[in-house]
Amino acid sequence: MPAPSPKAQLVLRAAAAALVACFLVLAVRHVYGQDATYDERFYFGAGRTILRDGTWEGVILLHPPLSYYVASLPLLGTTGALSANDPRQLLLGRLATLLVFGVPLLLTVRAWAQRLYGPAAGLFALALAAFSPTLLAHAP
Repeated sequence: MPAPSPKAQLVLRAAAAALVACFLVLAVRHVYGQDATYDERFYFGAGRTILRDGTWEGVILLHPPLSYYVASLPLLGTTGALSANDPRQLLLGRLATLLVFGVPLLLTVRAWAQRLYGPAAGLFALALAAFSPTLLAHAP
């Protein structure tokens, strides 16, 4: 299969960027204003506490630690008490998770399909992933 022309490559990249932007908008719209899930209250801000104090003591470990750190990235510069009841803090934690796990997943799906079947298939696979209800619900 011949490589697409530079103009076609630009169009494909712009379409891919638009699909990723749609995914982000839909995912943020989905989580905006939602309350914390039943288990988020137990580990909200745990990554910040672990990094700040340098110890795992007093932290409830319900699953592997990477998600603790990622969800706490926007909270590292904050001082004072953390609360999953604060909608701004909760939204920031969910956005960090979305950007660290959701967007790279979409780009991986596109790259994989593109490598196997070509640029159009990569864009189609990206569109399917970007509008997947399961990914939109669970990425953040």
